[in-house]
Amino acid sequence: MWPALAAVVLLTGCGGRPLNLSTGAAAHQPGRPQSRVEKIDAALQAASGFLLSAQSADGSWKSDIYGQFKQGDALTPLVLVTLANLPDCPQRPLAIEKGIRFLQQFVGDDGKIRETDSGITYPVYTAAGAILALTAQDSAESQKDCRAWLKYLRDQQLAEPLGWQPSDAQYGGWSYAKQPTRKPPLDQPLSPLAEPNLSATLFALEALRASAAATDGPAIQKAIQFVERCQNYSADADAADSRFDDGGFFFIQDDAIRNKAGQAGVDGHGNRRYSSYGSATADGVRALLLCGLPPGNPRVQAALEWLKAHFAAAEHPGEYARDRQASREAVYFYYCCSFAKTMRAAAASGPSSPSEDWAESLADELLNRQRADGAWINSVMDVREDDPTVATCFAATALSICRMSIVGSQPAAAGE
Repeated sequence: MWPALAAVVLLTGCGGRPLNLSTGAAAHQPGRPQSRVEKIDAALQAASGFLLSAQSADGSWKSDIYGQFKQGDALTPLVLVTLANLPDCPQRPLAIEKGIRFLQQFVGDDGKIRETDSGITYPVYTAAGAILALTAQDSAESQKDCRAWLKYLRDQQLAEPLGWQPSDAQYGGWSYAKQPTRKPPLDQPLSPLAEPNLSATLFALEALRASAAATDGPAIQKAIQFVERCQNYSADADAADSRFDDGGFFFIQDDAIRNKAGQAGVDGHGNRRYSSYGSATADGVRALLLCGLPPGNPRVQAALEWLKAHFAAAEHPGEYARDRQASREAVYFYYCCSFAKTMRAAAASGPSSPSEDWAESLADELLNRQRADGAWINSVMDVREDDPTVATCFAATALSICRMSIVGSQPAAAGE
């Protein structure tokens, strides 16, 4: 997850259409206890109201807490994509239009992305979110802007144009770096923000696929090599180590701190190994599927089995080292969001949930954590989920998917 934020992607199959909350739930009658779906509907309406009320006059969303989020480039794509999947209301279309106009200022007449004096805070996430928001718009200008963001995103991948080769552990991934990262000389270390990670790579992949990029395209085929290196799995029986190869995923190579669950130990080949945990494993499943692996692929199945065995609605699961327990809840809402999207993405392949009531359990937990103003907030600060805009986008997206799973089908758009 970002040291600050990760973009939320469009829900599978939603196409950016507003939810029609009358589907699957009768209108609540005074004096009758609310059903779970009615509670979810009310919670989503409240979340939508909170996000709409937080929009700035220039169309952006900015943080009152973190300086990195005060110029609007990081939060605006996140909120736009979230709003596209929340209940419709009279204010929603204009808010999205204003947000899109804010993003348009980054695209120059030459079709290139123009950065501000301080640069774009998190280029990969901003570009991915902008692409996802723009693909839901049907206009020539949106298509032009989308092409600009796509080129900008592709230029960030650690691949041959930047000196990276398939033998490099970083090859094929995307990072937090503000500028495209060239491979440094052997005697110079790569800066921490320039190290590619699974979360940034996942959102780059989702944006590429949303733009109709084929799974056999070069960027995606390069990315799968990085994704597979983040999985505790070996297809080679001679190289496997059952103490560590549990099918789950970790976040980043060679970094025991940013891998939230910490280091698991050293395997029989002398390699440092990192513990699998929930958010990374959910991200890993989706990344594998986006790269074109079928649901029945052994890698996908191994990761899904990990998620089934470790599912928890009330906490972020994983084999956390004793000294890393304080980090467990840092990405709770991100975990909820990625887990729910993973269950939905895998549903087409047959039973994939950890239990029949995963959506009910997760929805109930999220409902219990929502504040009276419609927002969610995490008391742990590590990855900025203590900013209510960040936490609300993740939580509301997860709750929307839970609703779809409980009802049994995606709600129709209004008028259908």
